[in-house]
Amino acid sequence: MDQRFLYLACILILTLPIGAIAAPVGETGAPAPVQVTTNESDQISAAIDGERIVWVDGRHGGADIYVYEIASGTETRVTNGTAIALWPDISGDRIVWEDNRSGSPEIRLYDTATGTETAITNGTRGTVPAIDGDMVVWLDRRAGDEGGIYAMNLTTGSTVRVSSGPVQGDPLIVSPDVSGGAVVWADQSTGNYTVFVSEGGGAPVSLANNSVMQGFPTISGGRAVWSEVGNGSSSLVIHNLTSGEEERVAGGPPGVATYPDISGDRVVWQNATGQDTDDIYRYDIATGETLQVTSDDAPQFIPRISGDRVVWMDNRSGNWDIYLYGA
Repeated sequence: MDQRFLYLACILILTLPIGAIAAPVGETGAPAPVQVTTNESDQISAAIDGERIVWVDGRHGGADIYVYEIASGTETRVTNGTAIALWPDISGDRIVWEDNRSGSPEIRLYDTATGTETAITNGTRGTVPAIDGDMVVWLDRRAGDEGGIYAMNLTTGSTVRVSSGPVQGDPLIVSPDVSGGAVVWADQSTGNYTVFVSEGGGAPVSLANNSVMQGFPTISGGRAVWSEVGNGSSSLVIHNLTSGEEERVAGGPPGVATYPDISGDRVVWQNATGQDTDDIYRYDIATGETLQVTSDDAPQFIPRISGDRVVWMDNRSGNWDIYLYGA
């Protein structure tokens, strides 16, 4: 597991001066974050949808997928083997993740309602999946010119390549995401990382001019969000897919806003400083208010949001745990 954590940490980090930001949770009277996991092994890479949280768990010596019911406080082990499971996502009753049990990365799906597990890909090197309703997307690193961003409709079983060709770059920065019929991802094929969108199965459209670095895209409803670094500044970009209007939100201070996520009017991100002091922030699009969710000296990584709830992996106890804000 340690090598995987190093992979999480060794992303592009640029330390830039960024403007002032709101007070941390403890100073606003808001509830404190809640520790979800208490096992002394590591739990990483959380995702949330409604009343359920999923994560990667190392308590059995490997890397398994666990699901947690917030209302009951019940956690359930989903995978049970020697395979390495990574990058889970959840939507309703369905969980997807990357799995190497076949010898190469593939995408697998688990239905909590039926207790059934199926393979979405079969040895085509699928990674970093995302799910929304009936749609699953992932970065496919199959050989030759057939790689790229793929999507599967779970109702019809049909699979299509969404990108116009193979996609280059670190999978965590490429980070495909889906909401309804819209898919976003970043691609380094043209030099800088650039965010693309495909709506309703249409041709990919670039959301930038390739003059800055864009990455870690996410989408909810009609808004796409990504991290942008260039021209001596760093910010999150909130892009309205209908109007084309954009809003920029400062990260920091100091650091780079990475791993954003969006749910409705709320955006969260990790302020990456490269100094093991990364914190989690939340921005309300409707009110323009920014909240610092964590404020201790330990690192907090990869936040995810669903409604008013935010989850992330947190090292304040000396090992990685999953924390929840907005319980």
